[in-house]
Amino acid sequence: MKLTLEQAEQMMKENNGNLDLWGRTDITELPDNLTVGGDLDLRYTNIASLPKNLTVGDSLYLQGTNITSLPDNLTVGGNLDLSYTKITSLPDNLTVGGDLDLYHAAITSL
Repeated sequence: MKLTLEQAEQMMKENNGNLDLWGRTDITELPDNLTVGGDLDLRYTNIASLPKNLTVGDSLYLQGTNITSLPDNLTVGGNLDLSYTKITSLPDNLTVGGDLDLYHAAITSL
């Protein structure tokens, strides 16, 4: 199921700007042009790719996902957790305002 922009905005409104999808296996895709004011938690979801023009105001958690690449121009205001992911490289123009967690990630070069 693809999460619509309207559904995402409603979820963030109810959760102080955070979009918490941790463990939600029914959601497989996020809308393009998504802006999350707080955290975006995708741990242990069935989401396989991130949308174009994604902006996360605080932290982005991807542990345990099947995501293999990050979109160009990704902006994360807080921490970016790539631990236990299959991501092998970082995209052009990646901006991370906090920590970059690569523990047990498949990154082969920086």
